[in-house]
Amino acid sequence: MRVKADLPVEVKQAVVAAAERLETSESQVVAFLLAWALHELRTANPELAEALETARVYSRALRFLYNYEIPDAFLADR
Repeated sequence: MRVKADLPVEVKQAVVAAAERLETSESQVVAFLLAWALHELRTANPELAEALETARVYSRALRFLYNYEIPDAFLADR
C-alpha cells in the first residue's frame, strides 16, 4: 500500500537519518514505527494516550474533528 502523508521537515529528516543509521530504507523505518505505534495505541499505552490527548486540537477542516500537533520535544534537533 502506498500512503501519502504531510510530514514536517524535521520528521522527514529524522526518518532519513534513522534509515541511514539502521542501514535500511525510509519506507521500512516508517512502516515499522507506524506498526509499533498502532500496536501501542491498540494496547492502550498510557504514555501514548496522554501524548495524543495533549496534542489534540480542533480541526478547521469539515471532514475531521481533530488535528494532532507534533510536540517540539518529538521533533529532531529542537
